[in-house]
Amino acid sequence: MLTPFQRLHTFIQDLRTKGVVSDDECTEMSDCLFELTFDQKTYDHEMNARGVDNNTRSLLCASGMHIVTSQTSRPTVIEPQQVLDAVSKQAEALPAAIPASAPSDAAALQELAELDFDTYHFETWQVPTFMFQMISDPSMKLMSRYKILPTMLQNWIQKTCGLYNNNPYHNVRHALCVTQFVYATLTKGCASQFFNFKDVLCLLVAGVGHDVAHPGVTNAFLAKTNNEWAIRYNDNSVLENLHASVIFQVMSEPNHNFLSGLQRYDYELVREKIIRMVLATDMNHHFSMVEQLQSRVGDFRSGNAFLTDTKHDREKQKSSKNDRRLLMEALLHFGDLNNCHRPWRVYKHLVGLLEMEFHAQGDLERQIGLPVSAMMDRSKDNLIAQQTGWISFVIKPLFVELKVILQTASQQWVEQLENNVETNLQNVKSEIAAKEAKEVEDKAAD
Repeated sequence: MLTPFQRLHTFIQDLRTKGVVSDDECTEMSDCLFELTFDQKTYDHEMNARGVDNNTRSLLCASGMHIVTSQTSRPTVIEPQQVLDAVSKQAEALPAAIPASAPSDAAALQELAELDFDTYHFETWQVPTFMFQMISDPSMKLMSRYKILPTMLQNWIQKTCGLYNNNPYHNVRHALCVTQFVYATLTKGCASQFFNFKDVLCLLVAGVGHDVAHPGVTNAFLAKTNNEWAIRYNDNSVLENLHASVIFQVMSEPNHNFLSGLQRYDYELVREKIIRMVLATDMNHHFSMVEQLQSRVGDFRSGNAFLTDTKHDREKQKSSKNDRRLLMEALLHFGDLNNCHRPWRVYKHLVGLLEMEFHAQGDLERQIGLPVSAMMDRSKDNLIAQQTGWISFVIKPLFVELKVILQTASQQWVEQLENNVETNLQNVKSEIAAKEAKEVEDKAAD
């Protein structure tokens, strides 16, 4: 069910859409709603969630309230049973969030295929609709090919999105950002030619759930604190194992298994691909992935790797199996790191949110007596200043290899990615130089 706040907010927007009230009147009514919400103390400025539902908080933040965590706030580390309880308690999907049988909107899909798509221009409750539109894109024909019932897909998307925590960075908007980047690369970037239909479905589904239930701290933190998740997964890709598990835990709920139309073998294959992709987003596998791509790119240049047009050719599918899986894992991982390939305004905002989350973990580490992790000390670490090394030594090696493959599908798409990352790198350097110059100036003034 929608919260009272959501129902009122949606009602006001509907009045404007139907022409009952003007834009100015709609704004005035919304302002009154927000003021009433604050006056009744149904929203807490410190985001400590006393009596406040997640959807209300998300709506308020999306509506320009600019609520941020205080310096004393810290992430809440979720235990396994809490996640499982949350899955079982969500008995029904929100009925009004996704139209029951609405076709994918062409204008929305066109917007979702652009690199300048900004998830923070939309309200959180709209995210499931975007997810559904991408997976049900009529041009892909995934729904009919795999006998996917729209209501079951909607239920799974809605519940999975609801299990994302309100972390500054690793939240449901990040899930949309990653899924949208993958979708845009497949469509406008024409990368779908390297995959078969199941691959495309798996990529999009993995994007939706790749960080579900993320607690806002790192694998290393969970291991150092002997968290139950770390114990369960033997300190091995703890978060990634959690995300993959929750994806299928939700799917096991009644009326949520949108893959129920698949034959047993096909279901097991899809499950394996999704799990492998989500586990491959662990940064511990980053450089080994780059090395694997390097070894295959040489063969690709000679026409012996990463075959195209495998969708209707069984022999090509068999011979390209390993390459397709490597490329699927690399594309989702690349999507997970896509921030610096966005326009500067989007990139800088996302880095700021990630910094907030890092600093919150650093505060928690200091509070419980652990050494503060690298990049997480708010007293000295500035994440934007560390982006030159991140882009040069982490992002670019991966992009260089993917570029060789992707540019054969769409040179224009690769050029757009390249232009954005180079522009962002130069802007970062300019900001660092300006900051250093200001520090020198201030010292001279003293």
